[in-house]
Amino acid sequence: MKTRTRIICALIVLILAAGLVPSSAMCEHTAWDCPSCKRTGNTGNYCGNCGQPAPWVDLASELNALKAEKDNLTAQIAALQTALNEQQAQYASLTAEYHALQSEKEALETELSKASTAELGLEYKVLSDGDIEITGYKGKAVKLVIPKRLDGYEVKSIGNRAFMNSNLQIVTVSDGVTDIGLYAFSGCRSLANVIIPNSVTSIGNYAFYECKSLINVTLPNSVTSIGIGAFYECSSLTSVIIPDSVTSIDEDAFFRCSSLTIYGKANSTAAVYAKNNGIRFVAQ
Repeated sequence: MKTRTRIICALIVLILAAGLVPSSAMCEHTAWDCPSCKRTGNTGNYCGNCGQPAPWVDLASELNALKAEKDNLTAQIAALQTALNEQQAQYASLTAEYHALQSEKEALETELSKASTAELGLEYKVLSDGDIEITGYKGKAVKLVIPKRLDGYEVKSIGNRAFMNSNLQIVTVSDGVTDIGLYAFSGCRSLANVIIPNSVTSIGNYAFYECKSLINVTLPNSVTSIGIGAFYECSSLTSVIIPDSVTSIDEDAFFRCSSLTIYGKANSTAAVYAKNNGIRFVAQ
């Protein structure tokens, strides 16, 4: 009977906690035995002898604590959800911006690929595989982007002496070009900056011979060989980054580059070349 009474009271408290009835006063009229002083027939929320709280009083306190903890967790979840929504909005904004820039880049590349030889001043020949090699430059621009495609053809290489003695200052070679030929930019004394893509595998003999304004050069990881005198007498050249993909550097590649520091991996071909030719080397 006592156990049954306690169960009933516990159920009443749970119902009260759920807010289904207006108060817990009904438990106060349930008779209960005090576990501390053994007094029987107590009514109300506390023992009439020792003041021990009735079983449902402790249970109600625990339920209130659980409700408080639940409310706290609910608030934390709401805060986390708000932060997540903000991050998702920021991600969506950045994604949209990225796609917009990507579309703009593709549009520019498409426009550039439609450029005619007359507009760019580039001359070329069609190779046996259907790609083309740039053979000459008749333009007057000092800043030039060599496109990925020209007149519908893929640009595959820059031929021998293609830009020799031109007045170019900045050259960007688009991705896809694999070879820079002999004397390709030789005598371009105003050339200060050249961007070589991660598709070029070889720098031909004397490719940048006497490019006296060239200051810094970064070779991509695709390059495996640097030809004879490739940067011969580039007197302003102060730094060249040579990746460990380069396995061959021919003689006089950096001859008369008196201010040069070569950057590369320790024990690489570049490191050995620098040591053998008295050029300062910094391991990266």
